[in-house]
Amino acid sequence: MAVNYLSEKQALQQLSAGRSIEQWLGHKVETNYRLINWLRVDREKTNEYSVSLFMAFDEGDFNFLDVYEFSPFDPDLPYGEITTFESKEAALKFSVDKYKAQSNHFVGQGVIQDIYADFLKNEGLPPEG
Repeated sequence: MAVNYLSEKQALQQLSAGRSIEQWLGHKVETNYRLINWLRVDREKTNEYSVSLFMAFDEGDFNFLDVYEFSPFDPDLPYGEITTFESKEAALKFSVDKYKAQSNHFVGQGVIQDIYADFLKNEGLPPEG
C-alpha cells in the first residue's frame, strides 16, 4: 500500500489544526519477541505539544493491526515516553534530533496501522514467544 507522507509544512498544519501526526521508527528483534517503535506528536488542551515515543511488543497479524492495543514494552509507560514543548516546531525538532525521525515522513493519526501492515508483509509475522 502506498503511504502518503506529510511534508514538514503539512505536518505543522496538521498540528495547528489539532490533529495528531505519527511516524514509524522501526523494530527490534529479540530471541522470542519483536518490538515495534513509533512516535506521535499531539497538540494538548494547554496548547503545548507533546511527543510520545511508543515501544510495544509486536502482537499483531494480518487481521489485527491495531498497534495502539499492543502491550507496552515498559508497563510503567502505557502512553509512551512523553516530552512536552511550547511550540509545534520545537516538538518536531526534538523528534528529529532525539529519535531520528524524518521531518517529511510523518503521517496522519491512524495511518501508522497501514505502515504496520506493510511492515508485516515485508518482515513477516512476529516470532512466537
